[in-house]
Amino acid sequence: MGVQLFLTHTFFGRAVLAVAQDQLALRLMGVNPVRVKELAFALSIATAGVAGAFLIVIQPVQPSIGREYIGLVFAVCVLGGMGSIWGTLIGALVLASPNPSRPLSSGRRGRRRYPSACCSRRSRSGPRA
Repeated sequence: MGVQLFLTHTFFGRAVLAVAQDQLALRLMGVNPVRVKELAFALSIATAGVAGAFLIVIQPVQPSIGREYIGLVFAVCVLGGMGSIWGTLIGALVLASPNPSRPLSSGRRGRRRYPSACCSRRSRSGPRA
C-alpha cells in the first residue's frame, strides 16, 4: 500500500508513468529518463526482496520456490486489473477462498498432501478372491 501511495502521489511516481509512455516528453520536462528507470528498477528489486523475506517465513528456501506461486500471482493481477491496487486486493481475496484443488498443509513444514480418494486405498498384491 505504501508503494502504491508513493507512486501515485509523488513526482517520482508520475515520472515512472511518464517514462513508460513518452520518454521524449519527460526529457523535455528536464528529467533524465535513464535515472528514472534506474530508480524504478531499484524500487522493484527492493519490493521483491521484501516479498521474498515474507515468503521465507512460510516455507523453506529452494531454487524452485516461485513455481508454486507464479500462476496464482498472475491470476490475481489479471483478475484485479493491472493499474488498481484495490482490484488486486479483491482479486487476491477471491482467489484465496477455499479451493479443493490446492494442496493442504499436513502440519509438517515442507510437505504437502493432496485431497484424493485414491490416496486412502491400499493396494493388494496378488489376485482378489
